[in-house]
Amino acid sequence: MSGEGSVTSYDDEEPTVYPDGSVGGGVERGGEELSGQYGPSRFSQALVWCAGPTYVRTAPVGTWTLLQSVGVAGLFSTMIVALSATIIAGLADMGPVWASIVSVVVAALYFSYRRLVVATVASTVFARSRRTGSHLVSVAVMASVSVLTAGTGSWVFGMAIFGQEVRSQVAVNVAMHQQDDLNEWYRSREANRDVASRMYAEQLSQPAQMRDSLQDAVSGLEMREAGAWQMVMCEMTSSPDCFSGTGEVGIGPRSVAANEELDAVTTERTSAQQRLAEYTVFPVPAPFDAVQLATCGYSKQTTELTPYDSDRCQGMLLVESSVDQLAPEHPPARSSNGLLPHLEAFGSLLWNSENAGPVWLVVVGLFFVLVSVDLLPLLFLVQSGRRG
Repeated sequence: MSGEGSVTSYDDEEPTVYPDGSVGGGVERGGEELSGQYGPSRFSQALVWCAGPTYVRTAPVGTWTLLQSVGVAGLFSTMIVALSATIIAGLADMGPVWASIVSVVVAALYFSYRRLVVATVASTVFARSRRTGSHLVSVAVMASVSVLTAGTGSWVFGMAIFGQEVRSQVAVNVAMHQQDDLNEWYRSREANRDVASRMYAEQLSQPAQMRDSLQDAVSGLEMREAGAWQMVMCEMTSSPDCFSGTGEVGIGPRSVAANEELDAVTTERTSAQQRLAEYTVFPVPAPFDAVQLATCGYSKQTTELTPYDSDRCQGMLLVESSVDQLAPEHPPARSSNGLLPHLEAFGSLLWNSENAGPVWLVVVGLFFVLVSVDLLPLLFLVQSGRRG
């Protein structure tokens, strides 16, 4: 076989005419000649420039309408990105100056990136490349970016639309988290208090041991006093209940000894009762300040305490001092400002709210609108190139 049938000639193809009047090679079909000496307007050129920096001189005139729509879509999506960045920066408490700077930088980066991707797609389309993989990858990348941009934009604008509901949910979430922090802090302190109580068990038990010792002494002396009194009575009177003594009235040696024993026991019992009263009943000036008194459970206006209560308070202060060293600091108050509380609140509205239906409807609707505006012109451009 000579192979002549496999050779394709492009001698009869019409040249491609570009907006500046130049004529391209014979690779492109369907180029439209410019009529007269007037080219596209500067506004049209600006829109095409938004689609890609080199298209004003290289794009076939027949694709300018689609390229203008791509440029408009790029401006629209860039505006959405800029507004989203501004709202996010505002929620993050960056201030108006930094919010403006962040918005401009993010918008510029997105706009430049979008033009680069669109240029890659369109250049392969204009060249009628047989290898479609190159522009399909770029389209896939652009679609991913558009989905991400639309998702972020729909979420951010949803927060703006339902601003009142979001702020109310933020207050609820902050109060709930603050209570959780306090509960965890209290649990930690209680656990550390148990540890400190074991450390100072001796100091904590000492006041009660002292009180019980004084009470036992009084009780023992009262029993001895009762026995001595019975002996005295038996020495003084005759009674069948007497098991000791003579039972004869008189002032013999046994009677004198019984009275002396009774007097000694009574004096000792009175002294023991006095010591018990001084320790547990009679108050003395309190050696603590208002904060320490409140820690021990007393009123801040308390000026006097019994020695027993003072000793108990001293042990409690030792425990609390150890707890303060072991336990974490008091949790700070949660702020309702910032980006994260608003994102969490909007998520609560979407998943855990009675009004989730309308919120989802708005978010999904915004998402499809933003994706359509951003992607459809580019897809039409690719499809027209494949048909051409």
